[in-house]
Amino acid sequence: MLKPLVIFLSLVAAPAAAAGWDKAQWGMTASQLAAAYGASAHVLQPPIEFGDSYAEVVLTDVAFAGETFRVYFQMDKRTRRLAHVLLERRRQYATPAIFAKVLATLGDRYGSAALGCDRGSFVDRFWQASDETIEASFLGFAGPTLDYLPDQYDDPRRPLAEQVPLQNVSPDRRLVVRYSPATPIPKSCK
Repeated sequence: MLKPLVIFLSLVAAPAAAAGWDKAQWGMTASQLAAAYGASAHVLQPPIEFGDSYAEVVLTDVAFAGETFRVYFQMDKRTRRLAHVLLERRRQYATPAIFAKVLATLGDRYGSAALGCDRGSFVDRFWQASDETIEASFLGFAGPTLDYLPDQYDDPRRPLAEQVPLQNVSPDRRLVVRYSPATPIPKSCK
């Protein structure tokens, strides 16, 4: 009678594999993640706070969609176990072209997105797999800037609002892909 109970408990206690994330499994501790990734893992002290979670273990230069990403293993603050895997690119490394490659890669792997939200410079796509939820987001916080030097206007007598905006050379942008254990995706865009 004891043997079936042991097998049942080991099945219940074992975390489900984080699909698509080679060595990571939902429910792993930070030390387990660091051990699994060895010298590739960077242990942060103090960890980075992410609202409902924190990242203590980070990977740099991880290939995804033909590009390199930083990977944050986000730990649940209450259980201190793996709750999300976040891939990120920032600033000039987060471009609409790279986001298109990310969407194509996720589309090849999971099919059409279950929900797409376009809110100007903020774009989200959600996929629901049997064992995980995937959210890809492109966040453009900075719009074009205007050049305020009078000698560089196309016509200094025209109102500033009519001047041609210059491209911001250092925009504050983020491209993130967040994998989580299967949770419901939003029913609609906010």
